Amino acid sequence: MDLQQKTETGLFPPPGFSSTYKANLDDNSVSELVSILRTAFRFDEFDSVEKVLVARDASLKAEIASLQVKIELERLNKIRAEEELKKKEEQCQKGERALELYEKLLKRVKESEFGNMKTVEESSDKNCELLAENCKFGEDDKIAMDGLRMRNNEMEEELKNDKGVIDELKTVNTRLLDENQRLKALVESKERKYLELNEKVLKIEDDVKLLKSANAAYGSGSGEWKGPMAEPQELEEFNEMKGHGCNTGSIPFQGNRGTCKVNKDAPGTGGSGSVPNTTIIEIADSDDEDNDDQSHRRQQKNFSSMETIERVARKISLSDISSSSSDSPSHCYKKRKRG
Repeated sequence: MDLQQKTETGLFPPPGFSSTYKANLDDNSVSELVSILRTAFRFDEFDSVEKVLVARDASLKAEIASLQVKIELERLNKIRAEEELKKKEEQCQKGERALELYEKLLKRVKESEFGNMKTVEESSDKNCELLAENCKFGEDDKIAMDGLRMRNNEMEEELKNDKGVIDELKTVNTRLLDENQRLKALVESKERKYLELNEKVLKIEDDVKLLKSANAAYGSGSGEWKGPMAEPQELEEFNEMKGHGCNTGSIPFQGNRGTCKVNKDAPGTGGSGSVPNTTIIEIADSDDEDNDDQSHRRQQKNFSSMETIERVARKISLSDISSSSSDSPSHCYKKRKRG
């Protein structure tokens, strides 16, 4: 309060204190500022000094913070540099070991170089000899290769020709297979027809046996055979057919030619006095595939043979019925039914 009163009363500042000196407070040190405060009697002097000190303190704190950051960066750089230094030292150690090994190897190579000089010379001489032999055999190999190329070309041409022949043979084989299949089908159809013909021939044989038994039964009686006698031409055709493979047996055709009258009440006549015709069995090959002349003639011959058998059988059956109508017509009819 005393200082403030003195300042407000307008006391003059101490000697040595001037406005120029006041303007240079920022450049003064702390001790100079303290001395100024000791000689100062006004509050504005204190305020100016306080501002300077506060600004200086803030600048110092900022500088300290920046320096701390720099120190931290320097520490990190130091750590990084130390790590790199360790790596470099390890690399240097590895390089030194490699250099030592290289020097040892070089020393061994130099020691063995003198011993290998002779081997190298021998190898070079051997190489020259091999080159000369290679040149010598190269001409022979060239001639042989030319011959092989020519032979290869010839074989390729032969292969092309063989391919053509093979294709042709394949075509022929295919055609033959088709023909074989067709012939197999034809043979199967012929076999079926042969079996059918055989069954029909067996039926005819049964009919002939029935006729023979009827003739024998009549011949053993006291009567006289008055049935129709087969024509000589029919007998000849029948025997000829038998010689061609039809097992018809031997049929005795004997007796006098005559007519027969059948009792109307006899079984098998239907009450009209006439004998019904026997069943006509036709054997004909109707295969459309067999178109040659020989098969056609064979068919005609089978037709004529079967017609001959039918005529003979019809005459014998008529004579059998007419002869048995007077004695035992029912007995003969039963025998025919069993046949």
